[in-house]
Amino acid sequence: MTTIVGVHGVGNHQAGHPPSTVAAHLATTWQAALTSARSPFPDHATVTAVYYAHRLRPVGAQAGGDELEQLSPTAQELVRHWLAALDLPAGTAQGRLTAGLRQDIARFAQGRGLNRRFVQRFIATCFGEVDRYLDPDSPARHLVRTDIANAIAAANRTGPTIVIAHSLGSVATYETLHAYPSLTADLLLTIGSPLAMPHGVFHRLQPTPQPRGHRPGNVRHWVNIADIGDIIAIPPYGVSDNFDGVDSDIHIEIHFADFHLAANYLKTDAIAEALRIHLQQDQR
Repeated sequence: MTTIVGVHGVGNHQAGHPPSTVAAHLATTWQAALTSARSPFPDHATVTAVYYAHRLRPVGAQAGGDELEQLSPTAQELVRHWLAALDLPAGTAQGRLTAGLRQDIARFAQGRGLNRRFVQRFIATCFGEVDRYLDPDSPARHLVRTDIANAIAAANRTGPTIVIAHSLGSVATYETLHAYPSLTADLLLTIGSPLAMPHGVFHRLQPTPQPRGHRPGNVRHWVNIADIGDIIAIPPYGVSDNFDGVDSDIHIEIHFADFHLAANYLKTDAIAEALRIHLQQDQR
């Protein structure tokens, strides 16, 4: 039996529910999305999921509290690096912290035809969680890795293991697989990954790129899939350009507005084909 371990990305915090309940719901949601792909979901595979978003909530966080004003100075710097990495008009990504960021984000949203308020909330949530994960002085990084390691170890005990890691989850999974060499991932599928995001993520990875990152030694195959319009999975082809051992770096067009939604990635032919090829190889 092949187990697919799903590792979610940013914006998945579910207040008031036990982590095990949320993980079970995520597994059901991800399996439904995978099943909707054009290739039928294999009978000999099952889906489990890791839930770690509760580890990344700031102390005293309130529902609906993800705002630019609440970002730490380091998180605001992450946003500035992100804006600088995008193809922005001259003169943006400058100025004071929150006020300057708000103006830059408004210009960015207008240029992409996106709702300004939605983009602001998305960025506040995304980079707040990324900052709290990457903070070297926070226990969250270790706790998230432990959650992921436990899920992969459980899958390893039942047979071949595929890990699909989305968004920030791909960063945490990459670090986890390096930190726990006893684990095995027959296929690592990273989707919507910011692993190669300069300064904000790539240069803060553990282990530190020297100067390139590399596929963990316990991963047999690594496939990266990104929407060409995904503003988090930057720069384009950055994963294969900056990491050794990437078997395929596939860029496709998924959705105009919901370019970073995990379900939209999971429903694609690219995901279905990657799983089909790998599962066929495993059955030989």
